[in-house]
Amino acid sequence: MTTVAPEDLGPLQRVPHFDASTPHFMAVMLYLCDERHGGTAFYRHKASGLQQITADQRERYGDLIYAEMERSPAPPRYFSESDDCFELLGVLPARFNRLVAYRGSLLHSAIVNPALGLSSDPRQGRLTITTFYDF
Repeated sequence: MTTVAPEDLGPLQRVPHFDASTPHFMAVMLYLCDERHGGTAFYRHKASGLQQITADQRERYGDLIYAEMERSPAPPRYFSESDDCFELLGVLPARFNRLVAYRGSLLHSAIVNPALGLSSDPRQGRLTITTFYDF
């Protein structure tokens, strides 16, 4: 369930992230909500040109993103479009019972529809099941 209010998100929760930088790490997500709840978006980091963060790029990317966050902190919101630092590349829309899989090294972010609010009721909120595989 997505239940954290935007103003309660930490700095790294306000920008696209990656789950792991190992080559065979996969994220698998099952949407148990409908398309009104957004989906998952994928991004390119503009300063580095990176779309995925591999082990050899991890330190350099970390230095860049922390410097950007110090210069211009992200506002309290769920990230969902392009900005000065990230370019939106594409979206996997939510749909009830849709299963998606993607490399954990890809820069991504949940799209959360602010108009719906955040509900802890699984019948109303943004409910997903996420698991990770590293082989």
